[in-house]
Amino acid sequence: MAIELRTVRTTADKAEVYRLRYKVFVEEEQRFHLTMDHIFDRFDSFAETCNFLAFDGGEAVAGIRLVLDGPAGLPAGHAFDFEPLRRTLTGGCATVGWFCIRKAYRRHPGLVVSLIQMCFRRMRRHGARHVLAVVHPPALALMRRLVGARPLAPQFEDQALGVPIVPVHVDLENLPSGSRERFVDPEERLFADSGQRRLYRRDEVIFLRGDTGGEVFQILRGVVRIQPDGYPVDVGATHSGLLMGPGQFFGELSALDGRARSATLAAHSEDVDLMVWQRAAILDQLRSSPECALHLCRMLAARLRGVMEGAADSSTALAARLLVGAAGKENQPVDARWLAGQCGLDRQSLSSMVLPWAQERMIAADDTRAHIWVIDRGRLAEQVRI
Repeated sequence: MAIELRTVRTTADKAEVYRLRYKVFVEEEQRFHLTMDHIFDRFDSFAETCNFLAFDGGEAVAGIRLVLDGPAGLPAGHAFDFEPLRRTLTGGCATVGWFCIRKAYRRHPGLVVSLIQMCFRRMRRHGARHVLAVVHPPALALMRRLVGARPLAPQFEDQALGVPIVPVHVDLENLPSGSRERFVDPEERLFADSGQRRLYRRDEVIFLRGDTGGEVFQILRGVVRIQPDGYPVDVGATHSGLLMGPGQFFGELSALDGRARSATLAAHSEDVDLMVWQRAAILDQLRSSPECALHLCRMLAARLRGVMEGAADSSTALAARLLVGAAGKENQPVDARWLAGQCGLDRQSLSSMVLPWAQERMIAADDTRAHIWVIDRGRLAEQVRI
């Protein structure tokens, strides 16, 4: 079953956030000793604060809080003096905290990444670049590996909470190789951010051919496949049909005509993170924005033209799309291990696939082939019709 992720807006969801913190930090970890069955502080009421929740079958299983810098400052600033560092930074700051996840879900592929990505997405939209936070010492190694969290001092006890903490700094423009690619949003923007996402594991069905429903999806992370007719979903990795990657949309046909789904789609990579829009929201945006409607028409026309003219090999097209997207306009190096994993290939198979591009000077790699640079972005995109 897919994990539902959403921006907290309602009173009911806020209550779920506070109860979840209690379940994780008091009941499961026994980190705090409190008598109330919910945990909140004054920053939860501020306009600069946003919480994100993950649900499994209607039950809240994970949450995280983002606080953008405002008149009241940042919550992390009450535990550690970040001011000397802040004077050296360029760009806005924020605190990510109250990250809590039920024990049964801590090995779920992609859940931690998706929640952090929701924070980073909002930070970038508001011009914030730096995370100033305090973390639980056992989580430091994960945060260092995942987002390059840099400890600013040895661990000490938070006087207000009575628990050990470590102050850290994360620069969104200097994430570790391999992690940067995970946290980069697709450049393709068509509809306004819905605040709703869905997380699937490998081979989980997103929808079946013949299903009703008008939701539209954009792939934010991972790979989705159109399941070939006649093959069970769980053998799709060896008999894959068309593959789609970050930035691509699907489900728009049923949203436009109200008819049943025309194909079965399933998660192809280890985890797939999708932005989800309801049909009514999509139709409202198309009615109010001629440019948005025209963009959708161009997208559908390009897809039809690809079918009529014979599109490039699906895996090859996917690799090119991922390369161009992850490199970005700044043409940053792309981690080859990450790219191979997204395409469902080993490093040797990936090297064989992209060798013609290197020979034609569309890409280049370092001596160890650990990183790939895009040399000719336009020609690479044209080569595979992405």
